[in-house]
Amino acid sequence: MRQYLFLIVALTASLAAKAQQHKETINKEIVFPESTDAVLIIENIFGNIDVQGYSGNKVVLTIENEFSADTKEELVEAMQKVFLALETRNDTVDIFLDGICGCHRNKNINQNWNLCDFDFRYDFKVKVPSRANINVSTVNDGEITIENVTGEVVARNVNGGITEKNVSGPTNVHAINGNVDVRYAKNPVKKSTYYSLNGDVNIYYNTSLSADMHFKSFQGDMYTDFDISEWLPPILTSSTSKNKRGTSFRIENKTAVRIGKGGVILEFETFNGDVYIRKI
Repeated sequence: MRQYLFLIVALTASLAAKAQQHKETINKEIVFPESTDAVLIIENIFGNIDVQGYSGNKVVLTIENEFSADTKEELVEAMQKVFLALETRNDTVDIFLDGICGCHRNKNINQNWNLCDFDFRYDFKVKVPSRANINVSTVNDGEITIENVTGEVVARNVNGGITEKNVSGPTNVHAINGNVDVRYAKNPVKKSTYYSLNGDVNIYYNTSLSADMHFKSFQGDMYTDFDISEWLPPILTSSTSKNKRGTSFRIENKTAVRIGKGGVILEFETFNGDVYIRKI
């Protein structure tokens, strides 16, 4: 079921002092599915995403949006081109920006926002049951913060950082122009991956960590205060592709080390940044 969480408002007193700007706060509560596979998805474009786990059974949303355009007419049109939508299906709560300037992974509109000639942003503050699985993304002018959750966390940010605190589930984080900072309440027991193209990766584990770590970087280094119990053989992967000039071959090499008795796979990758793996 899809709901649209927006108001088509007349440009009167509800607008800010400047006629070409509109600000609004949206508050909503959603009962979160009880399944252990239940997931909250948030797909943003401009703005922050702040997710806080708590002991309740609802998703509590506070969303602030802001639109700017040159004229009143363009402002009204802007608010019809991108707006907040919510879908609930099976064990999934999916919150995303809809409209021709929106984004949604299941719709072919995720590249249209950069063609729209107005400014907008959405800042999300979300309380979610701590058991929830989280899958969130933003693109520009925003930071992602996730705290106090025990489920799986997937986070993507293009022009900003990702911070996770007091988490304990498997983690898959990917930043382009920002740092990745993760602090675990309990060490993950399933494979986790951490990536930043132009930032540092800072991960904090409990001292009881046993894991096999894989590291790859173009210009960065890996540092840790954990004792390395064994240097493992490098991880070599190869792939082939064909084009007009023939077949190309690619070989990747990852450094591999064991902490403690090994076990869970932890993968770290940067291009220009360093990786810091520390004890809590």
